[in-house]
Amino acid sequence: FQQQGSLPLPPRGIPPPMPPAAPTSYGGGMGMQMQVNRQPPPPVMGNAPYSAPPGPPAPPAYNNTNNSGYGQQQQHSPAPPNGYGHHQAPTPPMHQRGMSPQGYPSAAPTTTQYGEPAPVDLPEIPTPSMPHGIIREAYYPKATLLADANPIQPPPPANSRFIVLDDGNASPHLIRSTLYAIPQERSVLQSVLGSGAGNSTNNYHNDKVELLATPLGVPSATIPTFQQQLPEELRLTKVAVDGTTDKIKPPRCNYCNAYVNPFWSASKCNFCNRVSSSSINSNQPNSLATMLGTVEYPVGGPYITRKTIPVQPVFLYAIDATAPSCQKYVELLLNQVIPKILEHAHEQQQNLNLLAKPKVRVGIVFCLASGVYIPTGFHNNENDNDNNGANKEDFSGFTIMPDIQEDPYSPLPLEQWTYDIMGQFEALQNMCTCLLETLLPRLIQERVRIHNTIGNSKDQPIYQLSCGGAAMAFLVDAMKETGGRATWISWRRPNCGVGKLMDRERSKLVKPAYKPVEDPFYKSLTAKCQEYKVAMDIVLHSNPAVPKAFLDVSTLGQVCAGSNGKLIRITAPSWQETFVQELLQRATSPSGWDCIFKVRSSTGVRVHSLVTNDVGKFVTASGITDDSPDLELPVVQSDTCIGFKLEHRVGGIPKSRPFVYVQTALLYTNAWTGERKVRVSTLGLRTCQTADAAFSSFDFGTLAACEIRRAAQNSLQHDQDLKSTRNLVHDRMVAIMADYRKRTSNQQMLQPNQLVLPEKLRLYPTLVMAMLKSPLLREAASRRSQLPNPTADERAHFVQEARRVTPVMAFQMVHPLLFQVPDDPDAMAWSTSSSDGTLLSELRHSPFVPLEKSLSPTISCLEDDQIYLMDTGLVLYVVIERSVSRERLQSLNANEGPLGRMIAQLRKFSHLTTAMARFPPVIFVHAEKDKPLYHDMLKWMVDDASASEPDSRGFFKRLHTKIKDKP
Repeated sequence: FQQQGSLPLPPRGIPPPMPPAAPTSYGGGMGMQMQVNRQPPPPVMGNAPYSAPPGPPAPPAYNNTNNSGYGQQQQHSPAPPNGYGHHQAPTPPMHQRGMSPQGYPSAAPTTTQYGEPAPVDLPEIPTPSMPHGIIREAYYPKATLLADANPIQPPPPANSRFIVLDDGNASPHLIRSTLYAIPQERSVLQSVLGSGAGNSTNNYHNDKVELLATPLGVPSATIPTFQQQLPEELRLTKVAVDGTTDKIKPPRCNYCNAYVNPFWSASKCNFCNRVSSSSINSNQPNSLATMLGTVEYPVGGPYITRKTIPVQPVFLYAIDATAPSCQKYVELLLNQVIPKILEHAHEQQQNLNLLAKPKVRVGIVFCLASGVYIPTGFHNNENDNDNNGANKEDFSGFTIMPDIQEDPYSPLPLEQWTYDIMGQFEALQNMCTCLLETLLPRLIQERVRIHNTIGNSKDQPIYQLSCGGAAMAFLVDAMKETGGRATWISWRRPNCGVGKLMDRERSKLVKPAYKPVEDPFYKSLTAKCQEYKVAMDIVLHSNPAVPKAFLDVSTLGQVCAGSNGKLIRITAPSWQETFVQELLQRATSPSGWDCIFKVRSSTGVRVHSLVTNDVGKFVTASGITDDSPDLELPVVQSDTCIGFKLEHRVGGIPKSRPFVYVQTALLYTNAWTGERKVRVSTLGLRTCQTADAAFSSFDFGTLAACEIRRAAQNSLQHDQDLKSTRNLVHDRMVAIMADYRKRTSNQQMLQPNQLVLPEKLRLYPTLVMAMLKSPLLREAASRRSQLPNPTADERAHFVQEARRVTPVMAFQMVHPLLFQVPDDPDAMAWSTSSSDGTLLSELRHSPFVPLEKSLSPTISCLEDDQIYLMDTGLVLYVVIERSVSRERLQSLNANEGPLGRMIAQLRKFSHLTTAMARFPPVIFVHAEKDKPLYHDMLKWMVDDASASEPDSRGFFKRLHTKIKDKP
């Protein structure tokens, strides 16, 4: 990790940096200054000289060696300016000349909607790199909060590797705030968030502090203060459970219902500031509630909200039988997914002393235009005579549910066609083996027969009938008593039966195809998922070698979002690993079912709103003193991120209160054990009186996630188009930077040609530039007889992922990481370091792959004889340039060697464990042989110019002009 303010050494041939201009001190931290020249700069080679000023010292509670939040990467030096004062784009490799970096014909610079920028000469622009290496020193949230640090520092960056030891304040893995110093007056907060005096920008978030909560996130570690060593048996992925409290009445305040937490003093509630007679007794000094920032309580009685049985671990899979890979789906489920679910179930239930453990049930059905086919011929059940009106034919052991046009339903109870894998795994294996050998081939013959009788028309070519709507309705109806996880696997959008969706991308409808349709069927389906506690996952797997068909990802994604499921879109040639890992991640990651989420805040502020992005449903607040509604969710995963906003009450925060407190409470059921618990996390934040202190406390990762999530949600609104959303994102950033410059100019004499950025927001302009060029907000360029780029489905899928992004992956989602793959087969070896033998030391010195600094995402960094690895967050591109030797291509392996180790590091990177591992597919792209795919990949070169946006240097030129002209 680099020290704050440091920059990498310049490339070879670049003059060493000259001494910097006088730095700007702001709020105890240093602002970033950029010299802006009014006259065209002289034609010199290389970068403008720059040396970053030193930053403020890290707080004493932890070793914060990179306060900027992210590392920095090596930039490619720009070409000399042309006669008009603009920097020319670097010359691309020979085989790419004549084409702009984004795949469009080269053209003269155009004027954007924000105006022509003034000629400027900018120094290196800091951009992030992948954090790697040894884990940071342990971070103590409460010790940092109470430390007399000036300026107030945010926690370690969200995308860095660090361990949190819970000493009485919530872990940043569970709750993160955009600001860690809350101004006591609303007017000061407005000046920080871009709505200072005279600022007339349309900034509708200019007086609210945004926070993101991951209620079931990995807490890192829990260590009670009275223990000296971290106990070996303590699982770092679990929160301490206090089983000594009353299950009917956990320790809470009598007045505001806030839970007891370490910030209570003498039985005085730190939220309502009143003495509560029924709070936790002061004679329990070692109670977990008064020691830990996050604690769980087993509960019962009024906390049991479900009228039927608790949610059961039920996993149902509906497979589109028209899919070419139908048989392969069954093989992967049988051989890789279901055995891992069984193994996880044994781990969860092995230490339970329950008389009746929940049964883990798995079922598989198939869908055709003639109905839903339920394999029942090999299920041992004596009560299989009554089919409740189902049309049971002698068709290869299937029971058929034929109603796909009006009201699909489940004709059989779950016990008659699903398997309890804890005791019937062998029977499930036998059934699937029979499916693969005899039943599925006959079902494929039935598919051909259906085509000849139903789909023989010009509008319905062979293998294109998909009754996906009926399949999802069947799954939800089957799970209305038990709840659980339903998964529909297909390669087509539903185009037959209920929920039929038309091809809106090629139609002349006014509504953009990347926005969901208001279909009553899907609204009703989402409401039933929420009522029955069913999480709906949808897997859309398509062949990238054939023309792209419209899948209506936006409409289907709304069902997944409303039930807190996930839409998984797979288009890579090598898709099996991603298919398996995505299904396992949804089935085995820490999760809670039948959930109710609640947020409380202390006096002086109030919870303005919850930002759920259509996840779950709101219910009325539970009491008169509550100012935030309850949020009901079918399920909460370890990566479920819920946003909320704080605003000042009338009168602001009292001057005598140095802290502001927020508390999240998640009531949930562990489906594997049947236990009902409530997890409580309490976060304390410092207050401040000046904008200086607030600016120095920004957490950039949280800000980036909030900006991306908000832009994604706005893009789906009916009254918003892409242009207005782009303007809102850009104008908000300009307003914040303009207010910062105005305040800085008042403190010291700044030259008109200086661009000053807040130290903690140095990457904010880069974030906005990348957002405007990403599939989220990029204008869809299209030519005649070609689909737009991005297509409606590509944009919709990106929007679905952006709506649920966390601070860990926010910046990388729009600004990809680019690495050069070394030729040495022994390079990128796993690195280890010595440990003193303790558990904490072993965790800090865990093995890692020492990735080099990320290259700037620009076409000028690509050399003709090299191989590159690009991580966009959703896809891993292996970019093979034109002149790579055949010998090196033959040795290239995505599972071994330098490339394999780099992919493993990027996929399994997390704070501490692999609980947050992700498995984006790997796509190999050859510059010469895969030209269409190569040009699609080039659109991720966000530092280059696009059809509507300048390159990074031009963007900062324009930013300076906008800030300078701001009133």
